[in-house]
Amino acid sequence: GKIVITGGGISNAVYEISIPNFKIQLKKPMKQTRKEHGSVYVNKAVYVLGGYDTFSSNFLSTCEKFNPDKNEWTFIKNMNIA
Repeated sequence: GKIVITGGGISNAVYEISIPNFKIQLKKPMKQTRKEHGSVYVNKAVYVLGGYDTFSSNFLSTCEKFNPDKNEWTFIKNMNIA
């Protein structure tokens, strides 16, 4: 199994941790810096939703999808409210 850690603080960094050997890999960063966001793994993709942008002091309605196989982030449809 693997764990994906996304953002936090003033970061858009993404780390993937392999559970069996505790190998840590730096992945492509999210497109949006965010903290206090939601995340979920569904159908072989990681989705991050909303959160807070430390730099602009705004709540976020933006959402992103991460494809671990391609190491690629794409913006998806925004939430209606932040």
